[in-house]
Amino acid sequence: MARQLGIENGKPFPKELKKPQSLITDATAEATSIYKNDTLHYGPSYAVDNDVSTSWMSADSLASMTVNLRKESKFQEIFLIIGENSVTQLSIDKEDNGKWVPVYQSGVIPKQRGESFMGYGTISCKLDEPISAQRLQIRILQSNGKPSIYSVRLK
Repeated sequence: MARQLGIENGKPFPKELKKPQSLITDATAEATSIYKNDTLHYGPSYAVDNDVSTSWMSADSLASMTVNLRKESKFQEIFLIIGENSVTQLSIDKEDNGKWVPVYQSGVIPKQRGESFMGYGTISCKLDEPISAQRLQIRILQSNGKPSIYSVRLK
C-alpha cells in the first residue's frame, strides 16, 4: 500500500490523494424536462454524479438529456443505469461542429431483461467503433411514462 501511495522509505504522506478519474468526472448535464421541475431532487446532474442512489427523472414520457464532458473523450460504450423498465427506446447523438450526429439508436428494449444493477435496469449501448465527443445527447424515444437515468458511464 505504501508503494501505491508513493510513501515508501519514509516519504511523507501525500496532502491530497489522487482520486480515480472517469470520463464522467466533472461532467455537467441539462435536460428538456425535470419531474415536478424539482432540480434539487430530480435534476439531470444526478445522472452524472457517479452516485446510483440519485437520478434524473423526467416529467415527460419523451425527453432528452445533454451530457457535457470536461474535455473531448474517446469511448466505445455508453452504459446507462435506469429506473427499472423506465426507458424502452432511445437514441444517442454526439455534437460535431455544432450539429447533432446520431451514434446509437436502440430498438424497442424488452420490459423484462436479464441485465440489472442492484435492482435497477441497465442499457449497454455498444458502438461499432470508438468515437470522440465532448457533448452527448440521450434522447428517450419511448418510455413507461416516467423515464429516469441513475447513471451515465462511458467506457
